[in-house]
Amino acid sequence: MLSVEGVNDAGERVTYSGDYFLSTMPVRDLVRAISAPVPAEVTEVSNGLMYRDFITVGLLARKLTVTEKDGSPLKDNWILYSGAGRIGRPSPDLQ
Repeated sequence: MLSVEGVNDAGERVTYSGDYFLSTMPVRDLVRAISAPVPAEVTEVSNGLMYRDFITVGLLARKLTVTEKDGSPLKDNWILYSGAGRIGRPSPDLQ
């Protein structure tokens, strides 16, 4: 994927180019919404995906600029949060 198209507030079609794209849309729905040809095996796999009611987003950064309050590298580098309450290891800053 090299770009995505959208419609701005003025109703104009806009193309957004980029190296990386993130979507919170379920992959099954995203694949169905793509207007370009999608390989049959991708469609087959996406149609078989099962979902629960939360979103998982993973980001990989070359250098993390966020640090602990004392300036040391971030120690709690993953956070799981559920609308029903915190799960996993939530950051103390979210409490």
